[in-house]
Formats: sequence, C-alpha cells, structure tokens
Amino acid sequence: MNASEEMNYIDSFSKVEAVIERVASIREAVGKDFGIGVDFHGRIHKTMAKVIVKELEPYRPMFIEEPVLPENNEALREIAWHTTCPIATGERMYTRWGFKQLLQDGYVDIIQPDLSHTGGILEGKKLPQWRKRMM
Repeated sequence: MNASEEMNYIDSFSKVEAVIERVASIREAVGKDFGIGVDFHGRIHKTMAKVIVKELEPYRPMFIEEPVLPENNEALREIAWHTTCPIATGERMYTRWGFKQLLQDGYVDIIQPDLSHTGGILEGKKLPQWRKRMM
C-alpha cells in the first residue's frame, strides 16, 4: 500500500498520524493474518522514517518499502535500528553493483531488483549468490 505523501525533513505529527491511521484501518479491515507491505516510495527522510517505523510496529507490517531514496541508502542503517519491521528496497537501483553494499551492511531484509534496471535476468540471478557469500 502507498504509505504517505511526501514529507519534509522534519514534518508535522499530523502527517505521521495520517500514515498510522491508514495502516490501522487496513489492519482492522483485513485482520492479523493478512500481510501488509507499506511502500513509502522514497518520499520521507530519515528523521521522519525513524518516527513512523516505530509507530507502525503495533500493526505488524510485513515490510516497509523504500523509506528513503536509493541515493540515501546509508540512512537505512539508522532506520533499521528503530524498528523490527523488515526493510525492502531496490526497485530504483541501477545495476547489480548497487546492491552489494546493501547486502554487505545487512540493514535491508528484502531486495527488490527491477530486472529492466539491473541488467536483465542473468544479472539479477547473481544477486542471491552475493547474499549467500555474505551470510
């Protein structure tokens, strides 16, 4: 699901509450056994992501996707420290080499390469091999 509108580096708590209310209403409607993926489309910054991911935990999202844009992937480390929710990213990353640091750092739980960006099926098939070597 789309989680939020674009947020400023520091933004109002009413925007945070709007995200939480959306996820809460979906959780209430579908029950606890339905997985909810919460996609931020890179629309928030690290500062707000830390607040939101903590607030989302009671609703047990299956994962949070792309809280920050790929050019800010170093922020995923700090975001991961503030949540137990799995973090997904990768659809906007170009080439398989962009995934190497993410896999080495271990702050991302789910990688989502877009094969048209990462060099095709053969290049995409190499990504799980890196993961195995780094575990």
